[in-house]
Amino acid sequence: MKNQIDFLKIKGGEWGAINFNNMIPVLPECLKKVEIRFWETDTKSDIDYKNLLSNRLSWCNSHKDAILRQAEKLYNMIADGRAWGNLVDRCCNFPLDERQSQIYAKENNL
Repeated sequence: MKNQIDFLKIKGGEWGAINFNNMIPVLPECLKKVEIRFWETDTKSDIDYKNLLSNRLSWCNSHKDAILRQAEKLYNMIADGRAWGNLVDRCCNFPLDERQSQIYAKENNL
């Protein structure tokens, strides 16, 4: 698959991809810091996966501005009704998700 408005390969696809079409709102109160630590008990596959996560995070941090621009562009296209049919079909309903997030926050006193 090639890079598109709703899809961005991480390091040319070697480390995965970002599917902007699946963006969902996350309240700051619901965020939890995750630390990638290596433990003596880690298996080789654990270490490989933690390295992959670390590489992805580093790549995303170094491309932060471009990622945010692309996410905002897609969001606005969907929210403003400017996206074409199959793009709309692939994407979450961002405005609806935001309304539901606000309802959740209110119901849970967040």
